[in-house]
Amino acid sequence: MAITTCCLEKFGTTWSERYGELEGFKVRFGNCLVPRNWPENHQLANWVGNQRAFFRRNKLAVEQIQKLNAIDFEWEPIDQFWEEMFAALVRYKQLHHDCNVPQEFPDNQELANWLGNQRHRKERLTAEQVLRLDEQGVSWNPREALWETNFASLVRFKEKHGHCDVTRSNKEFPGLAQWVNNQRALKRNNKLSGDRIRRLDVQGFKWNARNDLWEEMFGALADYKRLHGHCDVPAIWPKNPQLGRWVHIQRQFRKRNTLSAERIKQLNATGFRWETKLNRPHPSETTRS
Repeated sequence: MAITTCCLEKFGTTWSERYGELEGFKVRFGNCLVPRNWPENHQLANWVGNQRAFFRRNKLAVEQIQKLNAIDFEWEPIDQFWEEMFAALVRYKQLHHDCNVPQEFPDNQELANWLGNQRHRKERLTAEQVLRLDEQGVSWNPREALWETNFASLVRFKEKHGHCDVTRSNKEFPGLAQWVNNQRALKRNNKLSGDRIRRLDVQGFKWNARNDLWEEMFGALADYKRLHGHCDVPAIWPKNPQLGRWVHIQRQFRKRNTLSAERIKQLNATGFRWETKLNRPHPSETTRS
């Protein structure tokens, strides 16, 4: 390989300084895979990229190549990018305990795209790459992977909000509300596996959102009675406006014969009064049960 004087001068003191920084990076991270646009040291990131470009154009001195090889410098940028993304995947797993990176992942959209590409081009990956991804627990089936990414989004939603009741108005997790409804429909039609049902149950997933809401309000009514000795919740009750509206709506549903016998029985057991002047309709009354 030809050694040019200009090259040696160009990478004299500066080259040695950057090489020293790279050695420090290697000690710190265990490799020479300095990320592109690395915020901690943009100059080092650019310098590393330049070494690869000079190497491809035969403009690095033998001594420089030897010094870089001595610290296991990676010469192929494609391999480097794969390693960067793999490292990001490992970090994701350390934080989330799985490799189910959501398709829409604002923290690192590049990682989400990369993982999808690995699944679609598995046959083009090296045996070592496949093995390393397998060891991390990557799911290769695109359909299964889609379920896992949505499940991961649901877990993140619960961590933030404390429940799994995703609404269509939620902008943070687009499409998750529809996926949640799909899981309920699949279970009703006996098309959801036992393992997936179990995993959703562990998260406190509500399979019948409307029934669950009724039971939740009934529980609040029972708490009210324990405190006040009766079930006559005012229609406008500042401590729980929703409960006051719900109590009034139950009376309206019974008048219309749209309240099930089972629910009437539950309310009767609490001493619920169906006729009372204390519960006039609230101006913002809805028809939710």
